[in-house]
Amino acid sequence: MTNIVCPNCEEEFEIYQREDSYICPECEHEFEEDEIENKNSSSNIFGLIILLVIGYFLFQWLSGPKWTLLVCEDLLNSNYRYECRDVALSLEDTYKDLNDCRVAGERYLNSYPGYECGYKCKYDTSWMGWVCKRINE
Repeated sequence: MTNIVCPNCEEEFEIYQREDSYICPECEHEFEEDEIENKNSSSNIFGLIILLVIGYFLFQWLSGPKWTLLVCEDLLNSNYRYECRDVALSLEDTYKDLNDCRVAGERYLNSYPGYECGYKCKYDTSWMGWVCKRINE
């Protein structure tokens, strides 16, 4: 079943099979196959464009950086440099994997006592701190 538009009155109607010529049920105008505007093809193209745009943004969101580097101002335990009491600076969603985050964190150890790497972190204003799905793993 296909929707076509009459070129005379622009009324849309359904056909069940393709023919050489058609008669519009509204204005009774007879027209040929090459005169019709196929509504399904334009809506299919529009739908395909929308699907491609959504797919692109979904890919960007899924493949984008998810690891956050939290550089410690103070440590929770002075013998363990991977757990912050206070965060001096944060680089949110900057690294694609844990290893890249750790390499960057090691660079800060000359100036700061430690760092943490968190996966999918967001700053929570009610807790006044960072909340992550995973830390250092």
